[in-house]
Amino acid sequence: MKKGICCFVMLLLLCGCAIPVNQSTAQTPTQEPVTTQFSTEVPTQEPTQAPTEAPTQEPTQAPTEAPTQAPALVKKGSVGVQSVSELSMYDVVTFGRYTQGALGSESPIEWYVVQKEGNRAMLLSKYALDSKRYHDNNTKLAWEGSDLYKWLNHQFKESAFTEQETELLTAPVTLLSFSQANELPKTILVCASTDYAVSNGGDQNRCIWWLSDYSGAVEYWDGTISHNASAVTEDGTVAREGYQVNFNSKFVRPVIIVEL
Repeated sequence: MKKGICCFVMLLLLCGCAIPVNQSTAQTPTQEPVTTQFSTEVPTQEPTQAPTEAPTQEPTQAPTEAPTQAPALVKKGSVGVQSVSELSMYDVVTFGRYTQGALGSESPIEWYVVQKEGNRAMLLSKYALDSKRYHDNNTKLAWEGSDLYKWLNHQFKESAFTEQETELLTAPVTLLSFSQANELPKTILVCASTDYAVSNGGDQNRCIWWLSDYSGAVEYWDGTISHNASAVTEDGTVAREGYQVNFNSKFVRPVIIVEL
């Protein structure tokens, strides 16, 4: 009997071992772990480094472009001044070309308008263009017989003006007379000489220029006689007696009359 009870108890114990123990069924979560990700896109923030390109600024150097040139006198159908009515007294215009640089460079001749009448204008060169004697010999003579008159109407005229420009000239190339010079302001009478004129013997410190008048003979204490022509001195004084006709270093400011 006791043996049967013991067997029964052993059977119960063996069956109890097969009963599972009530344990927690929690499992490892399947959710992906949260991780911090950095954007691979380049940030749009402005760079803190200064730009390497230099900022735009006004140039400090003076412009090399030449100032606007005076208008040119031309025949109808061309660009420029085509009528005397377009001109005012003491306007500056260009007409012809002449050597003005010390190295022989030519440039347009600038002229002052000093008289107007109808469709004709008298022009006086703004600068002393050359240095010449009034006449090679110390002698009495008329303006039209002087060496300077001949030079103006041959060498100078042929050098300075084209055939088309010569057609606009209505009188021989000349100089201002004493009376004409007296009618002009000193701002016109006081002149500057070109480098070329100085290189031909002109006095660079005194721009004295011839007028067309032969002023007569002057006798000095020693009996010598000087035949003189009128001139304008460096300060703009119109000198009737002027200088001996064969003196060097005096300048030439040609005068022309054009018809437009």
